[in-house]
Amino acid sequence: MAVNLLDVNYYKQVNSDLTNLTNEQLVNHFFSTGINESRPFSRLVDLNFYRASNPDLASFSNAELYNHLSNSGVQEGRRFSQFVDLNFYGLANPDLASINNEQRFNHVNSFGLNEGRVFSQFADLNFYRFANSDIATLDNTQIFDHLRNNGLSEGRKFSQFVNLNLYKLLNLDLTTLNNQALLEHLEITGLSENRQFSFTFDPNFYRNSNPDLSNLGLSNQELLEHFAALGLKEGRVGSAIFNAPLYLANSPDLVQIGFNTPSQAIAHFEAFGYQENRNISNAGYNITQDPGDNLSTSADLGVILGRRIANLNQQLGNSDRDDIYQFTLATITDIGFSINSLDGEVNAQLIYDSNNNKLIDAGESIFSTNTGSLIEFTRTLGVGTYYLTVSTPRTDSIINYTITPAATTIRASNPVDPGDTLSTALDLGTLNNSTINSQDFVGVVDTSDIYRFYLNSISNFELQINGLTGQDSVDAQLIFDQNNNGQIEIEYISFDTSTSSISLFETLGIGTYYVRVQPSSNSSNTNYNINFSVATTSNLPTTPVDPGDSLQTALNLGILTENSIFSDFVGTADRTDIYRFNIINQPNTERNVRFNVDLLTESVNTVLAYDANSNGQVDPTDSIINIGRSSSAFSSTERLVDGTYFLVVNSANFQSNTTYRLSLTLV
Repeated sequence: MAVNLLDVNYYKQVNSDLTNLTNEQLVNHFFSTGINESRPFSRLVDLNFYRASNPDLASFSNAELYNHLSNSGVQEGRRFSQFVDLNFYGLANPDLASINNEQRFNHVNSFGLNEGRVFSQFADLNFYRFANSDIATLDNTQIFDHLRNNGLSEGRKFSQFVNLNLYKLLNLDLTTLNNQALLEHLEITGLSENRQFSFTFDPNFYRNSNPDLSNLGLSNQELLEHFAALGLKEGRVGSAIFNAPLYLANSPDLVQIGFNTPSQAIAHFEAFGYQENRNISNAGYNITQDPGDNLSTSADLGVILGRRIANLNQQLGNSDRDDIYQFTLATITDIGFSINSLDGEVNAQLIYDSNNNKLIDAGESIFSTNTGSLIEFTRTLGVGTYYLTVSTPRTDSIINYTITPAATTIRASNPVDPGDTLSTALDLGTLNNSTINSQDFVGVVDTSDIYRFYLNSISNFELQINGLTGQDSVDAQLIFDQNNNGQIEIEYISFDTSTSSISLFETLGIGTYYVRVQPSSNSSNTNYNINFSVATTSNLPTTPVDPGDSLQTALNLGILTENSIFSDFVGTADRTDIYRFNIINQPNTERNVRFNVDLLTESVNTVLAYDANSNGQVDPTDSIINIGRSSSAFSSTERLVDGTYFLVVNSANFQSNTTYRLSLTLV
């Protein structure tokens, strides 16, 4: 029996041009037009994913795919969504185990979604709500829509078993993929290829640790389904990295508030715990071969995460003078190593292979030590893969040594890492008499953090950066994209460099601005605290509209008959203000006009222009009087005949941002 895949109400909801159609008209529109236009028609079905996950259907049109899925695909248990798996739905919900896939499709669509049931091993709406408190009040349908339409692209956590940041980190061939493409790759290809994607689940570990499952010959996909639906509840351990019973045993604060099941432990760990430095496992580092002497043959320590109690015992000799270890950090971490040599002195060096050529090139050493029998150091590092080299200068004896890693997670407060371009900047929204505090990291693996904010009024803006690591330094720039080309050119309003703290203060006009934070050198790796503070300036504009920047758009003051006083702003977002006024005297007489500019914070230029040829432009041949330039206050008195004049107030340069008060007085 064919399954009705079309959700008419959803089709109307997501296609605003169809809101006036009846249900019958909507159905006709979809089958005649909408399906060929690839319009969304169901929360549960993604035809592009259906095509990608079923190679035998690769040549099918949308209409052919729809018919195939409706008539046979659902019944066959084929994958048609990144977020819905009917086979798993039956496994995770025992009351649905006896019904067929067509019935399961109808059930999840009509009941399961609203009931908050789990219908995918790759995503869990209950976990999504738990890990993202800002959307906790949404109902299940809204939560599902938010995940599909927003959450996945925003990099939000949506699963206890899938970590896309880790997936990208450990699979360098996938670094160009966005989150939707990453999840699709994992589901269709990566899982079967034994790629690592999780702190909490490793199919090979799970298979080897459970002989009853190994004997069944389950695929990686089936193993994940088993762990998510059954194994976790049964108390089975899914990964060498994370141990739920140990996690709870070492977290009495969680037990006290009611966390007592493996499911609760794993949910807390993935949402919050791995950034709270909790003890997650006592498993050692499985080094099966002698560490090589180059990056390609290094011994892989895997992901160093949280507290792991483990030592490495190795040796060097005259024929093996260098050992290199590879390790990966999945979050910003204070990583420390204690290297204790029992027989003599050793050297140590910390490397980041920035160009991924598996060679130690110039500038890729983050830290190196002098020779010693006990070497201890700690560095703040970002998400990425690093190398530790241990070597001996001696050729005449065997050197035994022990390495003890120690990791402390540094928690970034930003929901996603700020991008390194203007288009990917972290959007802080509109700042209006507000303060925002944040913590993040810049270093060799993350060379730039850019924040974007909008001001809807002339404001005093203050930026504070502190909390840097050790002697590492950062650069900070306040940027305005003057030509609006989305590129950072020489468009710095202000900038500073420091190893301790940075403070920038500017009066800014209405517009969009950016703050960029960068490490000052190749070896600088540091977390930082950043504070954005915005307050409306006390010298508020009094002009009825903002004066234009051309003679045609100048603010018309009319006939100058008395003292006129105005307050406004010129700067990077509004370089020029022009005022127009008329002088009408008795025939063949002149009047004195006093111009006064004050209440400045930075320099402005003020020019009095007379459009002598009436061409609407200030030409070099026009009568121009340069009244003054100052960063404090200035005044000038000019004797004027009848006519129309233009007073131009200009910011002195791109970095000049200032409010001002302008007075025009007949004397």
